[in-house]
Amino acid sequence: MPINDREDIKKHTFDRILTTISRKKRKKRLLNGAILFFVLSICSVSLYIFYSRSFDLSSKKAEHIYADISAGDITISGSRPMSLAEWENNKNKPFKVSKKKDMLIIEPTESSTSEFDDVVLRVGVGGLYKVLLKDGTIVFLNSNSELSYKGDFLKNRILTLKGEAFFEVAKKQQADIKQEFIVLTDKQRIAVLGTKFNVLSREGAEQTVLTEGSIALKSIKSGKNKLLVPGEMAMLDDHGSIDKTTAITEDYTSWKDGNLYYENKSLRYILSDLANIYPIHFDPNKVPNRNFTLFLKRDRSFSEILDLIKKSGKLNITLKGHELIF
Repeated sequence: MPINDREDIKKHTFDRILTTISRKKRKKRLLNGAILFFVLSICSVSLYIFYSRSFDLSSKKAEHIYADISAGDITISGSRPMSLAEWENNKNKPFKVSKKKDMLIIEPTESSTSEFDDVVLRVGVGGLYKVLLKDGTIVFLNSNSELSYKGDFLKNRILTLKGEAFFEVAKKQQADIKQEFIVLTDKQRIAVLGTKFNVLSREGAEQTVLTEGSIALKSIKSGKNKLLVPGEMAMLDDHGSIDKTTAITEDYTSWKDGNLYYENKSLRYILSDLANIYPIHFDPNKVPNRNFTLFLKRDRSFSEILDLIKKSGKLNITLKGHELIF
């Protein structure tokens, strides 16, 4: 074999060896890279699962905060308060409690209260009651409210309200029903006869909105009087003054149908009102000074409502457990 051919073979063999070594090194690097990628992928997935689970655990309560329509109790003549679950469908008690749609129905039974009994209906946070009284009057009680009256209600139609309620007052139909119907709050006395109206009595000013009929208001502190006709609203302050204005009544009564409407209301006002429905907490001094117009459904979870508020105002609000962080 010529020398040149032998040299060519040696060179070719050497090149193949180098190529083989290079391929092995490249395969080794690729294998190492694949192993590293695999390990990093596992770590990434593990971290994702860990943080996802951590987030789910921390926000699980927040995602499932709904209004509890059955929250509350009934007390008769100083006995222990009984939850609505204890009253539900029990015909041997003075009240029958049943659930319909998104509210509880409370109505008297044949085993009704005596004229010496004191009846107190307390609606907890999230509760919504439709109360049927003996005279045919219907009262819608909003969350975080209280309605009390005497057992001889047919003879003395006087109720005391704390919180918010919508009244559909029955007209006199029986001889033993006293004609005048009275609603008492901290600041006012409302006398009605066959009418429909909404009363809000919480901290600060009280408001009464008339949708049908007529009512006479009297300030307990100042003794001042006002007559309301449908479409009017009266505001009472701590000094006993009464301010009467026109109002779009649906804005103030939609809550009884499961709707929440806020027109150009401050975020602090909206969250304070929602705190009567959902078990949430926040520092009012840290709430951004923003106004909103919102239409909400109270059967939604609070996290859904909060998302809507954040998107509407481009706000950074976090719900940690039941506390709002601004």
